[in-house]
Amino acid sequence: MALIDEQTPEFLDYAVSSDAGDGTVTFEITGDAEDDLHAVAGAISWVRTAFHAAGGATPGWSVRGVGAVEVEPATAPC
Repeated sequence: MALIDEQTPEFLDYAVSSDAGDGTVTFEITGDAEDDLHAVAGAISWVRTAFHAAGGATPGWSVRGVGAVEVEPATAPC
């Protein structure tokens, strides 16, 4: 994720957490996109790229297999 952050201007920030108890990983990504659809597409692509860069595989990868996805538009303080 750090390499993607360094090399992708639209990728603004991220946080990753995990729960060994239930085997889940949560990625929180801040990105610059023209709309929610592009934001989700970029975030999912960046996470998948990070899996591959770490030596993981994503067979059968699809949005349905990603899990819960939430998009929250950021607002700039006035």
